[in-house]
Amino acid sequence: MDNPTPIILALGFLVTVIVVFFLNVANKSDQKRALEESNKPRTEELSASLVETQSRSKNETSEYSLLIQAQNRTTHAVRAFVRFLFIQLSALTLATFIFFVSFQLVNEEGAPNTFLLIMGGVIWIIGLVWSSTAGWSELEKSNIKE
Repeated sequence: MDNPTPIILALGFLVTVIVVFFLNVANKSDQKRALEESNKPRTEELSASLVETQSRSKNETSEYSLLIQAQNRTTHAVRAFVRFLFIQLSALTLATFIFFVSFQLVNEEGAPNTFLLIMGGVIWIIGLVWSSTAGWSELEKSNIKE
């Protein structure tokens, strides 16, 4: 092996993907903890909200409720599209990088590294299935029942 540069690049890219994955997991746990803390009932806020709700007419309350439901549906639909694109582009980027590395690591006949070609194809297909599943599951959340 005369040129170790592709292997070093591949290892650097793999470490970057792993770090980004763990940062994403840590960020989700922080968001979950913050959401749980924000959902704790506060007596003063609840009593003020109760007084305010009682003072409104039922018509205004239902209009606000419909507005909030429409916003929630829109939020889930946008999240579905963004998750699909993010996962798809991440998998495609990784697969393309592995394809390029496989063409740098040729054997004696000049053929690319078969294992890396297969690995790149498998990563691309897994990314396609994962992004579609994640997008559809998020899109189903936009169908909020009343």
